[in-house]
Amino acid sequence: MGSSVLGASMIGLTQGVTQTAASSGSTTQNSGDYYNLVDAVPNKAYNLWKESYDDIREDVDATVVSADDYDGRNGDLADLIESASNNGEIVDLGSGTYEMHSSVDSTGSMVAIAGDDATIYAVGDQSEYSSSIIFPLGGEDRILMQGFNVDISEGPDLALITTYGAIQEEGFFEDISFFGQRTRTQDGGFNNTVAIDSASGVETLIHRLEMPDGGLEGDGEKDEAIGISVEGHEGYNVWKDCYAEQWESNGFYLDAGENVVWNCHAKDNARGNIRISDGDVVVGGTAEVTSERDSQLAQPFVHQDGEASVTGLEIIADGDSWGNAAVQLRSDQIHCEFEKLVVHIRGGSELPVRIDSTVNGEGSATFRDCYIYDEGSQDHTFHVPWKNDGYCYFEEDVRVDSTMGDEFTIGSSGELHYEGEQYSSTTLSADDLGLESPLVDDGSLPSFYFDYGNDEGGTEGWLDLGSDDDYSQPTNEAGILFQAKENIERIEARLSENTDRHQTAYLRDSAAEVVTQTDISNLSAGDSFVLAPADGINADNTYSITVDADGGYWDRGEDSSPDYTYENESLTVTAGVYSSGQSTTQNVRYAVTEIRAGDGNLGTSISLPSPESRDSHSSFNGLYFNVQREVSGVRCTIADGENAPEGYTEAFCIDGWGEIVSPVVDVSDVDPGESFEIMLDEPTDTDFGVGLRNPDGNYYRSRYESPEYPYTGDAIDVDAGVFDTGPSLTDSVLYNFEDVVPILPE
Repeated sequence: MGSSVLGASMIGLTQGVTQTAASSGSTTQNSGDYYNLVDAVPNKAYNLWKESYDDIREDVDATVVSADDYDGRNGDLADLIESASNNGEIVDLGSGTYEMHSSVDSTGSMVAIAGDDATIYAVGDQSEYSSSIIFPLGGEDRILMQGFNVDISEGPDLALITTYGAIQEEGFFEDISFFGQRTRTQDGGFNNTVAIDSASGVETLIHRLEMPDGGLEGDGEKDEAIGISVEGHEGYNVWKDCYAEQWESNGFYLDAGENVVWNCHAKDNARGNIRISDGDVVVGGTAEVTSERDSQLAQPFVHQDGEASVTGLEIIADGDSWGNAAVQLRSDQIHCEFEKLVVHIRGGSELPVRIDSTVNGEGSATFRDCYIYDEGSQDHTFHVPWKNDGYCYFEEDVRVDSTMGDEFTIGSSGELHYEGEQYSSTTLSADDLGLESPLVDDGSLPSFYFDYGNDEGGTEGWLDLGSDDDYSQPTNEAGILFQAKENIERIEARLSENTDRHQTAYLRDSAAEVVTQTDISNLSAGDSFVLAPADGINADNTYSITVDADGGYWDRGEDSSPDYTYENESLTVTAGVYSSGQSTTQNVRYAVTEIRAGDGNLGTSISLPSPESRDSHSSFNGLYFNVQREVSGVRCTIADGENAPEGYTEAFCIDGWGEIVSPVVDVSDVDPGESFEIMLDEPTDTDFGVGLRNPDGNYYRSRYESPEYPYTGDAIDVDAGVFDTGPSLTDSVLYNFEDVVPILPE
């Protein structure tokens, strides 16, 4: 996969995770890598979140009753919630403050509560099992809860929600916080504090559930409380942006049904920070144990049953001791897929990675594109296996380094597979396997920035145009009609799920004239491309983004139930377009599933002469800039034509001392005439250069031998050619680029 603009390129994750390659790693370690993990989320989970309620008081067809009479902590709010449930009503808490003296004993088919950051104080004598759970719900068709806090710090030890009978039709929990520490002196919910179980076929969203206070050690007669758990769960739960800290048993204990753990955070819990089971999916988030905790620390991550997948999780382990392993694959675990896993063992004597299934011959893990740095005191980072069976597979870019020496110990009942080789009954170092270090040039672990999606749907700035539900095979152009709300530099678009065999993307103005176009033949569904006309995109004009296969047949992804008009703060999409003449329809959305406006922080484009010749060279070749005011980076268009450069693989920036001052970017899939963006490590007002090279040998650099330096712009001037990292400068030749645009600070 690739992109016509590196700032929109893709990397090879199974589910299409986007990477901003202006700060990508490719073959050289770097800091500041940015990964868009939204596309790693299963469509079912993404759609459940995207289509969820904004406000149940407005979106659910039910009578809304006010809780004003109970505001100011006046009376037992549980009475009103029970009454409303029996009548099929929604309780409106507003932003009030309430008390609950007893638990909610629902007899209706729906329990629905909504507030605007309202607060409920749980007080009173709640000594029996059912009354020591604030919401002991069981078997209701619908449970809808939104926008309130529950505080137990003034009252008895309580669990928050335990659906001891599974939700039968619909579950929705959003913006709920639980304050006060549980000691589990009573058996409220047994050891479960939040246990949300859904029946088979039922989908439940739990969004922004926060449990920051955790629990305290009990009296020794009972196991301590778990933060978030499922037990009899058979349905599909999506846990998004949830947080659990300082629980004495587990932060997340998910041992039944299907669970998607999406951008959730667990810190300093005991026994297990994030513990998953068969069918579970983790996307993003953090699992962290630190030396700040005085009592027992947890295993940051545990997979204990069946098959699961993890993408983009960051694991941090410090202090001693944190269970038996930072990454623990044990019990009835069969297989776990890890992608974009980042593990930093900052200290401690426990095992970093333990592959140790009791399912003989089956327990295994595959690691792809993972960074693992071990500063602990264990002799080995990977234990394959620890006691039982274990099998480990490395694919693509896995980077491991330990300060203690050999990184791998493989027992007689374990195997490590890498690049066609199989290892057993041996000890190996990362160097033995030829693995690169995860550390950057300054000796630190890279800093990764993950984007999980915001509440507008899609990633930051994206306007979501819905998912494909069909496709057709035309020869004509098709796409969408849009207008910018203010002048923008460029538009970025993402190809929809069913779109394939495309060749070219076009930006047309209101007269259906092509303003700019770009080759997208190397892109796949889910990849994005950028259309950046020289004069920008004018808010007074209407434009279309269309795709075709240069007159041939292609697979045109379609949404047959669009919801025009789509709108955010920057853009408005009003119709589908199904011809180069801009024929429009309100009935279908074609080929493009998301668009977003350019950053609006580009300076003046500087056009440069076309190359006259080219020659073979092994060094760094490009341009040197005289900086007039602070810039953050530069967008470069590689020279095109018969003398275009060829065989380059890397681009980066250097300062006046020849030091690299940007990530090293993989440009092997950026063709002549196409652009990439490269960001400096930090904004600068001093001179710098940008260039191409092939570190593995020669490449063809393009040359223009009659330059008229300087070529001036509003933030930078192109002052010279660069033919080595020295930097070696020349005013007699211009190398490799036909256009450059400064990127200005936000």
